[in-house]
Amino acid sequence: MVAGTGGTIGSTVAVLTAPATIAAAGATAMVVGGLEGVCYFSDDRITDYAEVDAIMRDIAKTAPRHLFQHLGNIDGEGTKILIKKADAASSFDTYRVKDLYIVNGVLMHRKRGWNTEIGLIGSLMETPQQVATKVGP
Repeated sequence: MVAGTGGTIGSTVAVLTAPATIAAAGATAMVVGGLEGVCYFSDDRITDYAEVDAIMRDIAKTAPRHLFQHLGNIDGEGTKILIKKADAASSFDTYRVKDLYIVNGVLMHRKRGWNTEIGLIGSLMETPQQVATKVGP
């Protein structure tokens, strides 16, 4: 070995294996990991009936009726919406608004077992360009 190299290696190993260094590194890793976990697992949820219903009403104002309809309380079972099935020419899925919620812009349906994803809220709404072409210049 070159003169002095053994001392440098020994000093480096001593610092890296010192209990205080290990504890500080562990604490730092836990704090950083905890912050990442909080950010990763935090979702923007809208579960309040009135808020979800208001969003569904807003979508119904601009969405084409052949794709989306807000029916209101037509049968005494609560407000319902109709969304056209992706795989059918003219049939609709019916959902009660009280069974719906929104997570990160995705409309979800609460039911027994697994909740189902209906779709992105934005895909139910028309773009500003579509609205402008209907209204005209």
